[in-house]
Amino acid sequence: MAPTKKEATASGDKQKTLNADESAVWIKNYLRDKNRPFSAVEISGNSQGKIAKTAGVKLLKDLHEKGEIEGRNAGKQLVYHTKQEEPSEEQETKLAEMETLTTQLRDEIAAFKAEEKELRQRLREGAHVVPLPELKASIHGLEKEKRDLGARLKKLKSGDVKPVSKVEKKEVQERWSKMKKSCDARKKIRSRVWQDVVLTAESQQGKRLDAEAVEELKEELGLEF
Repeated sequence: MAPTKKEATASGDKQKTLNADESAVWIKNYLRDKNRPFSAVEISGNSQGKIAKTAGVKLLKDLHEKGEIEGRNAGKQLVYHTKQEEPSEEQETKLAEMETLTTQLRDEIAAFKAEEKELRQRLREGAHVVPLPELKASIHGLEKEKRDLGARLKKLKSGDVKPVSKVEKKEVQERWSKMKKSCDARKKIRSRVWQDVVLTAESQQGKRLDAEAVEELKEELGLEF
């Protein structure tokens, strides 16, 4: 009598139970492919009926004792995983290079922290020597005086005003040179202090400030230059 459609379907869905040798091969392949620990219950369940639970427990124990797989305690149960290959000479070289790089990075981080500490100290010392509001006022005053002197000098050179004597002209030129040197020196001081301010802000925020962020910092501190 031919099997009914239902019987044929049930027969087709049923998984074939593996023998001991086939089960051993399946387990080793499975552990190698997944590359993580599994308990005997998990392996039996994941085999979808190919390996019975009791047979799986015994087989895993045998494979472990033979050294074909690794096993260890995980809480109240044993878990098994594939044997880890010994690193090759090339891998050991790469590991050594990574270790060296890690050490270098740690040293660089330590150096950056020391530099940050020094910059913070310099910023604090600079603030004590020349307060920021005072520096700002001095810069504005010098820039105004420079513009005024520039305008006067331009008129003198253009010939639109009454000619001046050589003595007067020399006096103006000397005064102009003196004020320009003073202004340039103060600009350098301003640049150094501002660089320290930006570096401190970058260190606090943990990132490099772009042009927009630098302008926002100027606004926040009430600076114009």
